[in-house]
Amino acid sequence: MVPKQYSKRNKRLERIAYFPWLIQSFAGPLHGIPYGLKDIFAVPGYETTWGSQSYKDQVIYKESNVYKKLKEEGAVLIAKLAPGSLAYDDIWFGGQTKNPRNIKEGSTGSSAGPASSTCAGNVPFAIGTETSGSITFPAARVGVTALRPTFGMVGRSWSMSLSESLDKIGPFARSDPEDRSSKNIHLEDPFLMDVTKLTVGYLPDADMEVVKVLEKKEVKMVPFELKYSLSTVQFTLKITMEVDVLVHFDHWQRTGLDEVYEDQNAWPVVVRRARLISAVDYMQAQRARGKLAQEMKDLMEKQKRHEGLDRLSHLIISRNEGLDRLSHLIIYL
Repeated sequence: MVPKQYSKRNKRLERIAYFPWLIQSFAGPLHGIPYGLKDIFAVPGYETTWGSQSYKDQVIYKESNVYKKLKEEGAVLIAKLAPGSLAYDDIWFGGQTKNPRNIKEGSTGSSAGPASSTCAGNVPFAIGTETSGSITFPAARVGVTALRPTFGMVGRSWSMSLSESLDKIGPFARSDPEDRSSKNIHLEDPFLMDVTKLTVGYLPDADMEVVKVLEKKEVKMVPFELKYSLSTVQFTLKITMEVDVLVHFDHWQRTGLDEVYEDQNAWPVVVRRARLISAVDYMQAQRARGKLAQEMKDLMEKQKRHEGLDRLSHLIISRNEGLDRLSHLIIYL
């Protein structure tokens, strides 16, 4: 049953109230700016399809945290944007989301719609999500700027979840000196700092062009080594994410809905495989994950003491040079 507050009449009134210029008041720094939202965020009265044939008529009468926050600041939602089905890659029930710069290839995903719509100029900015690469990969593929915030920085209520300990939410935006609708305009920032006082640690696989640009801006660049192997991290992540996905979509798989999934080589294979992972293996993976996290923390603390610094952050930069050009930088503030 549709809640009374979302009757047709009330829905029209809500739309009027939603557009801040109609009531001639300033709503916030995003007043009147349109944007798009990955279609895994709940918006009352509108379909939240998760990009899946199984849920294409689903309506969730709740306001997701991100939608609510943006509305409070005056932003205007003009589109729900296609994710990969159930947040996997770029295939959804409507087909494949393409890269606007090269329509012979997909945008990758799963934040396919937000990345491609921003790139094509359909929206000034869009909101996507990432569990493992779903912001950084499509941003790098289509050539837009994206921010994958630190886990826990953005509330995820009433958005579809794959893994409560891995899901993150971040924006896509354009920055193109040849695009007259995109300008490099300086805005006063309360967190603005003198970059010459920054020390940035870079990993061996970092984009050296980025490192050189920062060095030219007199940022102190420091090589940073991690003891653990990438394969260890990937294996731990793989076990964690696959089991978490199965927990969320257990009923979906048990009732056979995986058999009509858009790409049979994607989630259907993953969730079936996840049933073979024992509880012991999952818990051992979490122990290994904890040890890796502690090792990372210890290495960072050691580097901070060596450099005489007191704060740090992990930054991932996406550039339009293919998926092998993601740069991982450790920033010490």
